[in-house]
Amino acid sequence: MSLNLGSILYAAAESRPDHPAVKLNDRLITYAELDRAARGVATSLRERGLEPGDRVALMVPNVPEFTIGYFGILYAGCVVVPLNVLLSAPEVSYLIEDSGAGLLIAHTFFQEPASKGALGAGVPVVWTEGDSKGHLPDLASAPPVPALHPSGAED
Repeated sequence: MSLNLGSILYAAAESRPDHPAVKLNDRLITYAELDRAARGVATSLRERGLEPGDRVALMVPNVPEFTIGYFGILYAGCVVVPLNVLLSAPEVSYLIEDSGAGLLIAHTFFQEPASKGALGAGVPVVWTEGDSKGHLPDLASAPPVPALHPSGAED
């Protein structure tokens, strides 16, 4: 049995693909769309050299991109390190270094503390918004991983 929390999304996407999973104002994401985006993020994380068990920091408020990033990290078998969006740059650096995160996914609203904190910790940043290569929408559109990474009790 897999203990990966991503199995919750996986099961919902299988049983209720067209049902709403995330809604913010007029934006609606179904379980199938969320599953697909998370699988793309997982592929992109692996292409960046992140492996199961690696840590990925997530500095995103309660918006759909948090959910996409969160489940994408889980689908890749990585560990989510959620960061409070009100942290200062030195706090971001400290938490990235202390957790051993190899990447920061951050919302553009918090660009200054996120970019300075990631620079101080020596890790790259993936921004939640933008049309260019390397932003979260680009990662989510990558070919989907075929399956959720299995996790065990020791993970």
